[in-house]
Amino acid sequence: MGFKMARRLSGRVVIIVFFSMISCVQKNQKYMSCKESPVVFETLSKESANFRNPYNYDNEIFQPGRFFSYKYSFIKDQEEEFLIRVLDDENEIWDLVKPSEADENTIYRINMEIREGRSPFDKYNSDYNQTVFKYSYVNLDGVEIYNEITGLVENDENIWVHPPRSFLFGILEFNAFPYIKFNKGVISWSSNIKVPQSWSNENWFTWEGILNNSTCFVKEELSSLQSSIETQTTNKFGVSSSKMIFNAKKGFTSLKYVNFDNSELHLKLIN
Repeated sequence: MGFKMARRLSGRVVIIVFFSMISCVQKNQKYMSCKESPVVFETLSKESANFRNPYNYDNEIFQPGRFFSYKYSFIKDQEEEFLIRVLDDENEIWDLVKPSEADENTIYRINMEIREGRSPFDKYNSDYNQTVFKYSYVNLDGVEIYNEITGLVENDENIWVHPPRSFLFGILEFNAFPYIKFNKGVISWSSNIKVPQSWSNENWFTWEGILNNSTCFVKEELSSLQSSIETQTTNKFGVSSSKMIFNAKKGFTSLKYVNFDNSELHLKLIN
């Protein structure tokens, strides 16, 4: 079991998310063969114990100090593209603007910076076993508007990453997280994320208690370095889907989400 520890960052309270892995029931025949396959987390060893973060010292992609930059677009009504303008970062209030109308408060890129240690999460949980990284939401001039700190898992078995989830990106809490399994012969697997009520949002949907998100992942190897992963996520509000491209040297290079309301959110690695 893993989690995301509470942390106030630039006006945002990042809540705790617990998850478990179970089989998922799907409507699409393509996803009927999904079977339980939990995320494999790092374990402490004698070799790793002396490192500042014993859970990322052997990362091959998400190495401490490495930097990734993503451009994004939000597509509404299957044709119009928008960017997100921050109106109030303390309360995460935003609106949509056309790219031609972007100003200094408009999120233009999302940068991902891998951190060395386990701060701030180890202050709350001494057993925190993820690679810590920061998402910076920057404007056209590269000035940071907002940031959030979260975690990922990278090892020989799998890679699992928290997506950006501030402002409009909070809708990704209800879609598949970037996730790939490396086990030979494993081409499909399922996961279940239990989303607490604190993620409820009137911009998409609200609920009380726990919302159960069941996701099926289907992998196809495109080359020795590249794979595609198609997903379908279901909960009581409907169905969402995504297509991810994973590169063995660069990580996730393309993430295309179709949300429950048929809007789309695309992220593409540019650096």
